[in-house]
Amino acid sequence: MAGKQPRRILCVSDTSLSESHSIFTDLLYYEVILYRGFIYSDGDSKHLPTGYPEYLIKLDEADLIISPTEISKDVSNEYMHLLSHGQTGEEMRFFMTSLAVKKPWAERAINESDATLEKILKQRLDNVQVRKISNICHNHGVSVTPKYISPDFTKASTEIDSDVTSIIFSHLPTIESESLDLENFIGFITDDETQRKRRRLFSWQNNIEMKIQKGEMTKEHVFDLIATNLDDYTSWTKKSGLKLKYEKREFVYYSLASLLTVVNLPKAIQRLFQIKKSSLDLKDDEKAPGRELAYISHAENANL
Repeated sequence: MAGKQPRRILCVSDTSLSESHSIFTDLLYYEVILYRGFIYSDGDSKHLPTGYPEYLIKLDEADLIISPTEISKDVSNEYMHLLSHGQTGEEMRFFMTSLAVKKPWAERAINESDATLEKILKQRLDNVQVRKISNICHNHGVSVTPKYISPDFTKASTEIDSDVTSIIFSHLPTIESESLDLENFIGFITDDETQRKRRRLFSWQNNIEMKIQKGEMTKEHVFDLIATNLDDYTSWTKKSGLKLKYEKREFVYYSLASLLTVVNLPKAIQRLFQIKKSSLDLKDDEKAPGRELAYISHAENANL
């Protein structure tokens, strides 16, 4: 009997966690949200900091939000060690300095308001922290995907052997309104059939390179499978009673270079998603074939 598959975990920034429609949408794609700001009291009981809204308390009670400690004590201890020694602060100061001199940010600064630039900077600093905690989790054997909002996360590449491969869905279901029936949402998102359909759609990359190399699957079969699972999951979410809209979302993986040899996807497939090759500065421990490196919310980028 096959063992239980590990949960798909998304690490989000404090900014994302405070926006209910954003978190609800994230849970359409991931099984659980990792939040590093829980407060622990005697007996290792955890609670959210004072002032957090009711919906986060309910999501926590439903085990849809977890802390680093719930992944492992080692993960929590390593992250707290970095914070106490100021290492994340040093990275942030580096980002603040580089922001002022690197294009296109320097050019953009001429025309942007201070408020917009402050938001951009905050998002880039958020990226530093979510990437840090994601890598710590991976180093301890737990896959955690960081959520990025910064629009310059990856750079377009013309090289076939590019570092990363993106799949960009044109019309993924998202939560349209913050005013939703929370109990109905939790019931839907934790339903066994929802979890099966979501996993089929968003875990498509597992062992895909090996299967293609062995001749067990063709690239065309992979694309058809993604399209079928997308249609299946989208149809299922429409039955949820939730108020939905459809927006662009991007998922970034290491390697998967064999998929990039397809120059033109069929038009029917192109309407659903695109495959893009990009480049990204990666550390050696991030270079695991098929590893999900990032989830990027383009809809939130558009608000910049």
